[in-house]
Amino acid sequence: PGSNGHTHAAESLFKMAEVANGKKLRAALGQDADQKLKLMAAAALDRCGHPTALDPVRKRLADPDRENRKIAAWVLGQVGDKADAKAIAAAFEKETDPLAKAYGVNALA
Repeated sequence: PGSNGHTHAAESLFKMAEVANGKKLRAALGQDADQKLKLMAAAALDRCGHPTALDPVRKRLADPDRENRKIAAWVLGQVGDKADAKAIAAAFEKETDPLAKAYGVNALA
C-alpha cells in the first residue's frame, strides 16, 4: 500500500509480454483507486490479447489529470492503432506543459 511497485510490475509485464494467468492484472484493471496501475495493467493485458483492455486507457485521454493523460498516450502509442491518433492529437492540442506535449507527439509518432 502506498507504493508504486505494483505499477512498475505491471509495466514490466507489459514490456515482457507476459501476464501468467492474468488474475492480478485483471483485478488491477477492474479497480479505480490507482489509475496508473490500471493503465499499465491494461497495457500488459492488451499486449497479451485481452479484447477490451484498452477501453479504459482511451477514456484517460480526456482525464483532467495530466499524468494520467501522459500514460494513456504512451500506452496507446505502444499498442494502440491508427484510430487512436485523432483522440491523442485532440488530448494534447492545447497542452502547455512541454513534457506532456512531448508524450502526445511521441505517441503519434
